[in-house]
Amino acid sequence: MLKKVATYSALVASSYLMAATSQAGIISSVSTNDTSASYTLNEESLMNGSSAFSDSGETWLSVPEYLMGADYIETAQTDNSNSDLEVSVSFNGDGTLYFFHADELDLPAWASSAFADTGDSITLTGPVAGSYSVYSMMVSSDSDFTFLDNDPDTTNSGLMYGIAAVGDGSGNTGGDNGGDNGGANEVSAPATFALFSLGLAGLMSHRRSNHK
Repeated sequence: MLKKVATYSALVASSYLMAATSQAGIISSVSTNDTSASYTLNEESLMNGSSAFSDSGETWLSVPEYLMGADYIETAQTDNSNSDLEVSVSFNGDGTLYFFHADELDLPAWASSAFADTGDSITLTGPVAGSYSVYSMMVSSDSDFTFLDNDPDTTNSGLMYGIAAVGDGSGNTGGDNGGDNGGANEVSAPATFALFSLGLAGLMSHRRSNHK
């Protein structure tokens, strides 16, 4: 009996783990009006050492915990001073959109009106390096957002912005709102209860079969 109870418990634990790691990415697509540049969508894979740009060797370090495992986009460093830039990002779920912008550059007006400063930062390292502030805004399913120029008045050659997103239940807006939340794989309370109920039903079924 104890062996079968342990088997049921292992099954429930396995089901919980699968639910915790199988969330689909919140970003459904990315497109840009710059046909000469590549913008690469990476689902649920942001971590320390992730490539920052599709056309250069910089990487992200000191990634805040709540951004670990987030969807993120490798932007194009060559668009750093593109005053006509438009980057459209579409979403297939509710969640939080994040914008990384170099501290040494002025924040564009379009960004300051849409995003809130989380108070957190992320580090760009490599051939070009710098500290980036992390900004956030809420997004909803089947919506999109268009990013514009990085800082068209600057002559710097490498500090392009970064983009990431986390779905509801797996992240937060950072800073004073709970930046130590932890991971992009958190399971909601209803899902946890459903898995627990499934395991309990299996145990009850087993007990009934033993009494026949």
